[in-house]
Amino acid sequence: MNPETTIVRSKKRRRSVALTVEPDGSVRVLAPMRTSLSWIQDFIAGKADWIARRRSQHAQETRRKEPPRDGATVPFQGVPHTLCINREAETQPCIALTIPDGLSEAALPAEIQTELTLWYKKQARRVFAQRVAHWAAVMEVRPARLVVSAPERRWGSCSAKNDIRLNWRLIKAAPELLDYVIVHELSHIPHKNHGKRFWRMVEKYIPDAKTLRRELRGFEKLD
Repeated sequence: MNPETTIVRSKKRRRSVALTVEPDGSVRVLAPMRTSLSWIQDFIAGKADWIARRRSQHAQETRRKEPPRDGATVPFQGVPHTLCINREAETQPCIALTIPDGLSEAALPAEIQTELTLWYKKQARRVFAQRVAHWAAVMEVRPARLVVSAPERRWGSCSAKNDIRLNWRLIKAAPELLDYVIVHELSHIPHKNHGKRFWRMVEKYIPDAKTLRRELRGFEKLD
Protein backbone atom coordinates (compact mmCIF):
# COMPACT_ATOMS: atom_id res chain seq x y z
CA MET A 1 0.00 0.00 0.00
CA ASN A 2 1.29 3.46 -0.89
CA PRO A 3 2.45 5.21 2.34
CA GLU A 4 0.74 8.38 1.10
CA THR A 5 -2.64 6.64 1.19
CA THR A 6 -4.96 6.82 4.20
CA ILE A 7 -7.95 4.49 4.48
CA VAL A 8 -10.79 5.43 6.79
CA ARG A 9 -13.57 2.93 7.38
CA SER A 10 -16.87 4.30 8.60
CA LYS A 11 -20.01 2.66 9.97
CA LYS A 12 -22.03 5.53 8.47
CA ARG A 13 -21.04 4.58 4.91
CA ARG A 14 -23.13 1.65 3.72
CA ARG A 15 -22.13 1.17 0.07
CA SER A 16 -20.27 4.02 -1.57
CA VAL A 17 -16.50 4.55 -1.49
CA ALA A 18 -15.10 8.08 -1.70
CA LEU A 19 -11.59 8.88 -2.87
CA THR A 20 -9.98 12.30 -2.58
CA VAL A 21 -6.53 13.67 -3.34
CA GLU A 22 -5.37 16.23 -0.79
CA PRO A 23 -3.39 19.37 -1.74
CA ASP A 24 -0.18 17.69 -0.48
CA GLY A 25 -0.74 14.82 -2.95
CA SER A 26 -1.79 12.24 -0.38
CA VAL A 27 -4.78 10.01 -1.08
CA ARG A 28 -7.67 9.56 1.36
CA VAL A 29 -10.23 6.79 0.97
CA LEU A 30 -13.51 6.62 2.89
CA ALA A 31 -15.06 3.16 2.78
CA PRO A 32 -17.75 1.12 4.51
CA MET A 33 -16.57 -0.75 7.59
CA ARG A 34 -16.56 -4.23 6.02
CA THR A 35 -14.82 -3.33 2.75
CA SER A 36 -11.78 -5.56 2.29
CA LEU A 37 -8.31 -4.12 1.96
CA SER A 38 -7.72 -6.00 -1.31
CA TRP A 39 -10.88 -4.49 -2.83
CA ILE A 40 -9.79 -0.98 -1.76
CA GLN A 41 -6.32 -1.53 -3.22
CA ASP A 42 -7.86 -2.59 -6.55
CA PHE A 43 -10.18 0.43 -6.44
CA ILE A 44 -7.22 2.80 -5.91
CA ALA A 45 -5.23 1.09 -8.69
CA GLY A 46 -8.15 1.61 -11.07
CA LYS A 47 -8.10 5.32 -10.26
CA ALA A 48 -4.35 5.73 -10.87
CA ASP A 49 -4.69 8.04 -13.89
CA TRP A 50 -7.27 10.21 -12.14
CA ILE A 51 -5.09 10.42 -9.02
CA ALA A 52 -2.10 11.49 -11.13
CA ARG A 53 -4.14 14.22 -12.80
CA ARG A 54 -5.45 15.52 -9.47
CA ARG A 55 -1.93 15.61 -8.03
CA SER A 56 -0.74 17.51 -11.08
CA GLN A 57 -3.61 19.99 -10.73
CA HIS A 58 -2.89 20.56 -7.04
CA ALA A 59 0.79 21.09 -7.78
CA GLN A 60 -0.03 23.52 -10.57
CA GLU A 61 -2.38 25.48 -8.31
CA THR A 62 0.41 25.82 -5.77
CA ARG A 63 2.86 27.03 -8.41
CA ARG A 64 0.68 29.22 -10.59
CA LYS A 65 1.53 32.47 -8.79
CA GLU A 66 5.26 31.75 -8.74
CA PRO A 67 7.43 33.07 -11.59
CA PRO A 68 9.18 30.28 -13.55
CA ARG A 69 12.77 29.60 -12.52
CA ASP A 70 15.46 26.98 -12.92
CA GLY A 71 14.36 23.80 -11.18
CA ALA A 72 10.69 24.78 -11.12
CA THR A 73 8.03 22.20 -12.02
CA VAL A 74 5.68 22.99 -14.90
CA PRO A 75 3.03 20.87 -16.64
CA PHE A 76 3.36 19.35 -20.09
CA GLN A 77 0.62 17.03 -21.37
CA GLY A 78 -0.58 16.54 -17.82
CA VAL A 79 2.81 15.43 -16.50
CA PRO A 80 5.01 17.58 -14.21
CA HIS A 81 8.31 18.51 -15.87
CA THR A 82 11.38 20.18 -14.36
CA LEU A 83 12.64 23.40 -15.93
CA CYS A 84 16.36 23.19 -16.76
CA ILE A 85 17.78 26.60 -17.63
CA ASN A 86 21.11 26.66 -19.47
CA ARG A 87 22.14 23.24 -18.14
CA GLU A 88 21.81 19.56 -18.80
CA ALA A 89 18.91 17.81 -17.15
CA GLU A 90 19.68 16.05 -13.89
CA THR A 91 16.21 14.52 -13.64
CA GLN A 92 13.58 13.40 -16.13
CA PRO A 93 11.19 14.46 -17.48
CA CYS A 94 12.45 17.99 -18.05
CA ILE A 95 12.10 21.01 -20.31
CA ALA A 96 15.49 22.44 -21.29
CA LEU A 97 15.56 26.14 -22.14
CA THR A 98 18.44 28.38 -23.20
CA ILE A 99 18.40 31.93 -21.81
CA PRO A 100 20.87 34.67 -22.89
CA ASP A 101 23.60 35.49 -20.39
CA GLY A 102 23.87 38.85 -18.71
CA LEU A 103 20.24 39.33 -17.71
CA SER A 104 19.50 40.94 -14.38
CA GLU A 105 17.76 38.97 -11.65
CA ALA A 106 14.70 41.18 -12.16
CA ALA A 107 14.55 40.50 -15.91
CA LEU A 108 15.25 36.76 -15.73
CA PRO A 109 11.73 35.49 -14.79
CA ALA A 110 10.10 37.34 -17.69
CA GLU A 111 12.66 35.97 -20.15
CA ILE A 112 12.18 32.43 -18.86
CA GLN A 113 8.41 32.82 -19.18
CA THR A 114 8.78 34.05 -22.77
CA GLU A 115 11.00 31.12 -23.75
CA LEU A 116 8.74 28.63 -21.98
CA THR A 117 5.69 29.99 -23.80
CA LEU A 118 7.49 29.71 -27.15
CA TRP A 119 8.45 26.12 -26.30
CA TYR A 120 4.86 25.28 -25.38
CA LYS A 121 3.55 26.76 -28.63
CA LYS A 122 6.06 24.81 -30.72
CA GLN A 123 5.06 21.56 -29.03
CA ALA A 124 1.37 22.44 -29.37
CA ARG A 125 1.63 22.89 -33.14
CA ARG A 126 3.31 19.48 -33.46
CA VAL A 127 1.07 17.51 -31.09
CA PHE A 128 -2.20 19.17 -32.10
CA ALA A 129 -1.57 18.48 -35.79
CA GLN A 130 -0.99 14.80 -35.04
CA ARG A 131 -4.09 14.43 -32.86
CA VAL A 132 -6.39 16.35 -35.22
CA ALA A 133 -5.22 14.21 -38.15
CA HIS A 134 -5.80 11.06 -36.09
CA TRP A 135 -9.31 11.97 -34.98
CA ALA A 136 -10.34 13.38 -38.36
CA ALA A 137 -9.49 10.01 -39.91
CA VAL A 138 -11.29 8.05 -37.19
CA MET A 139 -14.39 10.27 -37.36
CA GLU A 140 -14.30 10.53 -41.17
CA VAL A 141 -14.50 14.33 -41.20
CA ARG A 142 -12.40 16.88 -43.08
CA PRO A 143 -11.32 20.01 -41.23
CA ALA A 144 -10.26 22.80 -43.56
CA ARG A 145 -7.20 23.77 -41.51
CA LEU A 146 -5.82 23.85 -37.99
CA VAL A 147 -5.04 27.13 -36.25
CA VAL A 148 -3.15 27.17 -32.94
CA SER A 149 -3.92 30.40 -31.10
CA ALA A 150 -4.43 31.87 -27.63
CA PRO A 151 -8.03 32.99 -27.06
CA GLU A 152 -8.63 34.02 -23.47
CA ARG A 153 -11.99 32.33 -22.95
CA ARG A 154 -12.11 29.35 -25.32
CA TRP A 155 -10.23 26.08 -25.60
CA GLY A 156 -11.31 25.50 -29.16
CA SER A 157 -13.72 26.41 -31.94
CA CYS A 158 -14.89 25.29 -35.36
CA SER A 159 -15.69 27.99 -37.90
CA ALA A 160 -18.42 27.96 -40.52
CA LYS A 161 -15.69 27.04 -43.01
CA ASN A 162 -14.60 24.12 -40.79
CA ASP A 163 -11.39 25.71 -39.59
CA ILE A 164 -10.40 24.13 -36.26
CA ARG A 165 -8.90 26.55 -33.76
CA LEU A 166 -7.22 25.23 -30.58
CA ASN A 167 -5.77 27.06 -27.60
CA TRP A 168 -2.05 26.32 -27.26
CA ARG A 169 -2.42 26.09 -23.46
CA LEU A 170 -4.08 22.69 -23.95
CA ILE A 171 -0.55 21.31 -24.40
CA LYS A 172 -0.25 21.59 -20.62
CA ALA A 173 -3.31 19.41 -20.05
CA ALA A 174 -3.56 15.62 -19.97
CA PRO A 175 -3.83 14.05 -23.48
CA GLU A 176 -7.39 12.86 -22.83
CA LEU A 177 -8.51 16.46 -22.23
CA LEU A 178 -6.89 17.56 -25.50
CA ASP A 179 -8.57 14.68 -27.34
CA TYR A 180 -11.94 15.64 -25.85
CA VAL A 181 -11.62 19.22 -27.13
CA ILE A 182 -10.50 18.03 -30.57
CA VAL A 183 -13.36 15.56 -30.91
CA HIS A 184 -15.77 18.24 -29.66
CA GLU A 185 -14.66 20.68 -32.35
CA LEU A 186 -14.50 18.08 -35.13
CA SER A 187 -18.06 17.05 -34.27
CA HIS A 188 -19.08 20.59 -35.18
CA ILE A 189 -18.14 19.93 -38.80
CA PRO A 190 -21.36 17.97 -39.44
CA HIS A 191 -23.29 19.51 -36.51
CA LYS A 192 -23.04 23.30 -36.17
CA ASN A 193 -24.80 23.37 -32.80
CA HIS A 194 -24.87 21.58 -29.44
CA GLY A 195 -27.96 19.51 -30.16
CA LYS A 196 -28.57 15.85 -29.36
CA ARG A 197 -26.96 14.58 -32.56
CA PHE A 198 -23.84 16.62 -31.81
CA TRP A 199 -23.47 15.16 -28.30
CA ARG A 200 -24.18 11.65 -29.58
CA MET A 201 -21.28 12.02 -31.98
CA VAL A 202 -18.94 13.34 -29.28
CA GLU A 203 -19.84 10.53 -26.88
CA LYS A 204 -19.50 7.92 -29.63
CA TYR A 205 -15.77 8.65 -29.74
CA ILE A 206 -15.28 9.93 -26.17
CA PRO A 207 -17.60 7.85 -23.96
CA ASP A 208 -16.53 9.69 -20.78
CA ALA A 209 -17.04 13.12 -22.36
CA LYS A 210 -19.11 14.42 -19.44
CA THR A 211 -16.39 13.56 -16.95
CA LEU A 212 -13.67 15.09 -19.11
CA ARG A 213 -15.78 18.20 -19.61
CA ARG A 214 -15.86 18.68 -15.82
CA GLU A 215 -12.12 18.04 -15.56
CA LEU A 216 -11.49 20.60 -18.29
CA ARG A 217 -13.33 23.20 -16.22
CA GLY A 218 -11.08 22.33 -13.30
CA PHE A 219 -7.99 22.66 -15.47
CA GLU A 220 -9.24 26.03 -16.72
CA LYS A 221 -9.27 27.36 -13.16
CA LEU A 222 -5.65 26.31 -12.67
CA ASP A 223 -4.16 27.46 -15.95
